[in-house]
Amino acid sequence: MPVQHRALYTYTPFLQEVIARFKYRGDAEIARLFSGDLKKASRELGHIDIVTVIPLMEERLWERGFNQGLLLAEKFPYVELLERTGAAEKQSKRHRQARIEALDGVFQLTEKGMNVSYDGKRILLIDDIYTTGATLHAAASVFYTNGAKEIFGLTVARATGSLKKTFNT
Repeated sequence: MPVQHRALYTYTPFLQEVIARFKYRGDAEIARLFSGDLKKASRELGHIDIVTVIPLMEERLWERGFNQGLLLAEKFPYVELLERTGAAEKQSKRHRQARIEALDGVFQLTEKGMNVSYDGKRILLIDDIYTTGATLHAAASVFYTNGAKEIFGLTVARATGSLKKTFNT
């Protein structure tokens, strides 16, 4: 099932550095700068029933001390509905097909998520970077399996190629 995706920016070398500052160097305040822009961009999608984030692996949460997805979604009335079922390796080190294969079945509904009706719902997934779409599609499949009507992905940046970037596709 398709996931409609929007990104605020292209993933340029400058933006790569900015995102790295908040993800890997602990500058969590940077995420809050993007949160308002993500909220504004979401208005273009029309009515959204449910907003949630891509869950972070426990190991990454422990390393960073925060979940960047939750910080990016702080301007939304989001609910944590997904959890990771296993420890996938870092996606940034994989090529497209390996990313897709590594994420097969990696997400499941949380206990809270199992008590939500997704029938006919329009769901927004928030994440930081869209590279191949494998992560968003893997998460979306959980919601489509449970009756969701449409899934949208909204990210800070979209990457294509090797830092040869495009805007909003």
